[in-house]
Amino acid sequence: MQNLDNIIVAGIKIALNERGRDSLKGITVDDSMRYNFYDFSFQGISMLLLVSKLSKETPLQYQRRAARLSAVLRTHIVFYFDRLDYYEKKRLLEKGVYYVAGENNAYLPTLLTTPSTRRKAAGHLSACGQYILLSQLQGKTVEGSTISALAEWMPYTYVSIAKGVQNLEDLSLVASKKKPEGTKVIAFTKSGRELWEAAKPFMDSPIKKTVFCDVLPSGKYPAAGISALSSFSNLADDDTPTVAVYAGRFKEVDFEDVNGFDGRFKVEIWKYPPIGEDAVDKLSLYLSLEEDQDPRVHKEVEIMIESIWK
Repeated sequence: MQNLDNIIVAGIKIALNERGRDSLKGITVDDSMRYNFYDFSFQGISMLLLVSKLSKETPLQYQRRAARLSAVLRTHIVFYFDRLDYYEKKRLLEKGVYYVAGENNAYLPTLLTTPSTRRKAAGHLSACGQYILLSQLQGKTVEGSTISALAEWMPYTYVSIAKGVQNLEDLSLVASKKKPEGTKVIAFTKSGRELWEAAKPFMDSPIKKTVFCDVLPSGKYPAAGISALSSFSNLADDDTPTVAVYAGRFKEVDFEDVNGFDGRFKVEIWKYPPIGEDAVDKLSLYLSLEEDQDPRVHKEVEIMIESIWK
């Protein structure tokens, strides 16, 4: 149970004042059922602390709730936790979610501002831009290539790739160079893990939509979700196998009896073509499972990601 009488941030004890219902106009029934609300100030800035009465939400849900309540109540929204695991803190920081988690563990408007949270507001990668970057990170020949060369093997048109490269340049992930004859070639500003960490705040889950079906049309469908993770780790697969298909192909192929609830197969419809044959690539898999609340999944995903950079 929360000990709200002894919250200390940066050596300063925080005084809380519970906010009355008449000062919470505009919040939803779900907000009031899920949280208690406390006003406090830190380094001269007024904030509202939300203390949960129910189970934890996902980082994305915290981000969306904070944005909505901040607009309605016109104050900084901060979430309270008894404790946070490393991966939980990491996800909240990436989403720009303010929190207090036990003694001397906090991320507030005046405290622990990170480059990644500032970058997040700058924009995001398009599906093609993300595909180009993930291809580079996973051994494909992108660095030093021209757009025409990439169009020969990437499942995108020349125009789409040109826009994707421009997207990467706008986010300072690519600084294209020109050869003496004037041909433009791609040059990434970082490599390996440094490139991944710099790009991660701009990347989204590849999943556009998830559906179910009993029969897969003929063709190759790489394992995705928990099914893919089970092939890279010791985690057992779900009873319902998960596969991935590019949204463009999904429109072209006849998937029968598709629904959003149940079936022999779980089908993730992706924003870009899956990279990989038997299973989707590890980095896209990480992005697709980022919001999964199962601690076992997070543990295996972190182990998988660490193995890439060794």
